[in-house]
Amino acid sequence: MAKLSIKSKLLVMLLGVSLGSIALVATLNYIESYKTVQTSVFAQLTSLRASRADAIEQYVETITSELEVLADSPNMGIMLSELSAAFQALAGTELEPEALSELETFYDDQFLPGLDAMVEGTPEFLSVFPESDAARYLQYHYLARNPYPRDKRIQVDDPGDGSDYSRLHDQWHPVLRRIVNGFGYYDLFLIDIVSGTIVYSTAKEVDFGTNLIAGPHSQSNLGRLFRTVQRNPNRGAARIIDFEHYRPSIGAPAMFIAAPVFARGRPVGIVAAQESTAALDRVVTGNRQWERDGLGKTGETVLIGPDYLLRSASRFLIEDPEAYAADQRAIRTPEATIQRIVQLGSPILEQEVRTVAAEQALRGQTATGVIVDYRGREILGSWAPLRLRDLDWAIVGKIDLDEAYAPIHRLARNTLVQTLVILVVITVLVMVLANSFVRPVNDLISRVRRFGAGDNSVEFDDDSSDEIGDLAKSFRELAESARKQTGMIEEVSRENERLLANMLPQRYAQNLPHGSEEARETIPEVSVIFAELRGLVEITRSQSADVCVSILTEFLAAADRAARRHDAERVKTMGDTYLAAVGLSSPLLDHIPRAAAFARELRDTVATIAQSHEVKLDLIVGISAGPVITNLSHDRELMFQIWGEAVIEADFARDEAELGQIVVTGTVREALADRYRFERMAGEKVVGLWILADGE
Repeated sequence: MAKLSIKSKLLVMLLGVSLGSIALVATLNYIESYKTVQTSVFAQLTSLRASRADAIEQYVETITSELEVLADSPNMGIMLSELSAAFQALAGTELEPEALSELETFYDDQFLPGLDAMVEGTPEFLSVFPESDAARYLQYHYLARNPYPRDKRIQVDDPGDGSDYSRLHDQWHPVLRRIVNGFGYYDLFLIDIVSGTIVYSTAKEVDFGTNLIAGPHSQSNLGRLFRTVQRNPNRGAARIIDFEHYRPSIGAPAMFIAAPVFARGRPVGIVAAQESTAALDRVVTGNRQWERDGLGKTGETVLIGPDYLLRSASRFLIEDPEAYAADQRAIRTPEATIQRIVQLGSPILEQEVRTVAAEQALRGQTATGVIVDYRGREILGSWAPLRLRDLDWAIVGKIDLDEAYAPIHRLARNTLVQTLVILVVITVLVMVLANSFVRPVNDLISRVRRFGAGDNSVEFDDDSSDEIGDLAKSFRELAESARKQTGMIEEVSRENERLLANMLPQRYAQNLPHGSEEARETIPEVSVIFAELRGLVEITRSQSADVCVSILTEFLAAADRAARRHDAERVKTMGDTYLAAVGLSSPLLDHIPRAAAFARELRDTVATIAQSHEVKLDLIVGISAGPVITNLSHDRELMFQIWGEAVIEADFARDEAELGQIVVTGTVREALADRYRFERMAGEKVVGLWILADGE
């Protein structure tokens, strides 16, 4: 201090007093704000958690009450008795060897491969194949010979086998189907209370016709629930059993509700409903409107079962599966579990949540606190037990600590900025007169900093004739040189962008400068158009190369113009072949009609070109629709590709087309059936291909 000037000492003292005062006030304010924000977040989480708990309780009560009413309806006893009798009448009805072989093939080709991919171990054929002749008979007619895919088997009323069972099924199935659709069940079962046989199933999965006492699915949660109700068939009292992996539904998590059905005062059967995870997930997640519900970017509510496994979806798996998987690897979750969760798209019955919140809530404690969640992240949480009919769950509302305390962090930053501003003001007031002679230097420094930060509008005045004026003049010359170089760089950049726009689809051209050396993604709904110009080779033999190049150039230019009119995007050209796609850069609901209109215009354009040049020229086109995979790489050279089943199908359709034909796949034909006429292509190789006929 002794060597400092008076001006410097005064500056140090004023700055010290000011900084100390500001620091004390800011610290006290920060502590109080911290407590306020934490209390507010806990209150919000607790309120939301309680609201979700009420909604879940209401949901469970609603579905059980609905089933109780359904079980107690007069027609249910009649329906169950008649179907049970018709089922028993099929006892001893053996399938013909060919039919039995077809049923076995159904299990080998359709059911077991899907189940093998979803469960641990390898399921054995005999462990799931129906044990009785009646079950095999019904599964043959309602499953193996069902013309609809697995999720549409409910559409069949009468398989046409002429049995009494099918006659009753045709009578009652439409009624039960409306009930299933109206209540939102996944499946509805009618079970004989004495034999334990599932005599009716709406969804027609492989549990249809099997026995829940000694059959292949007797140890499932449905089998255990049946035996519980069978032992105590109390009228009007539905029972519920927790989610488990249910093999007949390809291992998907399933929860069941069951109630006894009475006829003439005695129990004749049990009606059971299968609940999927989707309905409960909508309740727990608030229909996935987390931000609308005040949970920000990282908040969620989750359900946890007594086995410490999730009973609801994870927001983080839904929004970013890769980040979710990375978090799980960081906390050493087994890789097989991670892959299964990502493959299923759901952590239910897979993700273990053995946290402080889960342990306390399952022990019946309600609390809030700062803990580590199932992703290994610090969170603010509010948890409580959830006591429901026959279910013992816990519910946790939580939000990441970083997001919850974001207001505090902003307050700290703002306080720091305000402190710096105050210090600057004090410093200026003390030094304003003493430093008047250095103002030109400070002004020059300020201009240099602004220019360095990218403000090209800065001017350097050299009015002064002293050394400062010379320095300003040097900076001005340097700035002018920098502006010229910047302008040249910007012009080159604009030219590169124009080149990219001509080489790539719009979105990929825009994202290329900001992406990595390779980018790959799957686009679920795209129409792919393969067009090939026929006749150009023959023209090359009879006319000059200039004429051929002119025709090809005219064709490509016309194709590009037509593509722009129909929102199609050129992917690549290979000689006389033109590959385009609709819906690549942005999703389009009408991508298939656009693709068809583009192909028709392209065909008309080729006809016009052929007529104007007086040459024989035709076009063949193949159109398919579905998911594609795009890959953009630019390590050493720029390459954009698409591939996938839709690309292969469009290429195949083009190969099978004859001159002037537009050949489409079945998917395209179904989407355009009400707009165009189609002719089926004949031949074993072209099953599923259609020719788009002229006219509409």
